[in-house]
Amino acid sequence: MTREEWNKFFYEFVSSGGAAYFKPLFLVFGVYLPYPAAFYVLVRLASSRSFKLRTYYVLLSMLSILISEAMANFLRNIFKSLRPYAEIGIGSTTGVELGYGMPSSHMAFFVPLALILFDIDRRAGFIFAFFVVLMGISRALLLLHYPTDIILGIAVGVVGYFSARALLPRILTERK
Repeated sequence: MTREEWNKFFYEFVSSGGAAYFKPLFLVFGVYLPYPAAFYVLVRLASSRSFKLRTYYVLLSMLSILISEAMANFLRNIFKSLRPYAEIGIGSTTGVELGYGMPSSHMAFFVPLALILFDIDRRAGFIFAFFVVLMGISRALLLLHYPTDIILGIAVGVVGYFSARALLPRILTERK
């Protein structure tokens, strides 16, 4: 199935009305809940007993998010893919007009946080990763992204995390 076929199938499912009953739930997971979730990860990072470990995870989170968001913005300017609601000519489903949608910046931001939380506490990391998946599905069902935007955002987040993880020990050792 090509990207266009997949996106058309997904849009037809959403616009058929079956998903309309769950729009408040999608808004919670896709728009409002990410803020307290990011705060939760910040608290978990700050609660580490070791100052060195706490510093490492804070730097890792900042660097991985910086790399992921830079990659997402770079790719967004290359693809210039409109969001689903803009392509079909309806207004924003959240009341806020947004720019290009591919890749998803939410996924590029939250996937590294999920991976870092997984490093700290596997159980909490799995729960947070499940939340991130629900957030991506919700954002697609709100017509803010196509599924391919979400998938590419996840890939960007993973690359950003592992790039930061590879760079960070060098940065720390160079400062000694």
